[in-house]
Amino acid sequence: AYVDAGDPAITAKMVVIPNGIEDRSVPGPPEPEHWTFVGRLTPEKGIADLIGAWPETEHLRVVGDGPLADPLRALGRSGVSFEGSLPAGRVDEVLRASWGLVFPSRCLEGFPTVIAEAAMHGIPVLARAGSSGADFVEQRGLGFVYKDESDLSRILQATRAHMDQFRAASRRAYESELSLGAWVSRLEAEYSSLLPRSA
Repeated sequence: AYVDAGDPAITAKMVVIPNGIEDRSVPGPPEPEHWTFVGRLTPEKGIADLIGAWPETEHLRVVGDGPLADPLRALGRSGVSFEGSLPAGRVDEVLRASWGLVFPSRCLEGFPTVIAEAAMHGIPVLARAGSSGADFVEQRGLGFVYKDESDLSRILQATRAHMDQFRAASRRAYESELSLGAWVSRLEAEYSSLLPRSA
């Protein structure tokens, strides 16, 4: 949106560098047991539509809190469990045991930290089209981008069929772009490019 509204001469020089996060992954991820949503339970995060269309044969663990928490719990959707807010270490545990992260956000927002965390743990990401997170997932091959919740069942099955491919792509994206080391290296390179060249 900023690029569309800005001066092309300026925006052509813009560089977006996602924040890096420390590596909290552990070797040998556990056998996947569920899918995971992590975020605030608010309308713009797309959680209501996700739960409304969630297949009853799949298990979704919802991590987070917000104004939609009670109304969504009241729906009593089979296959959906609400964890509330969890400390970072517990979020890591839930993500590690996931088939993948589901990211249904309907707002542009900045680069979502939870996608970096999913990549850190080497799990696929399923993102709803229209966000910066979805663009990153599609460009790096971390999982699937979907346009409509009615397609969820097919996408969940397809993700399982390509699990090894997506796991490898996620971890590769973390190491090359989302780790603290990669973040520092990209910052240094950009700052260096702005310095006057020596004679």
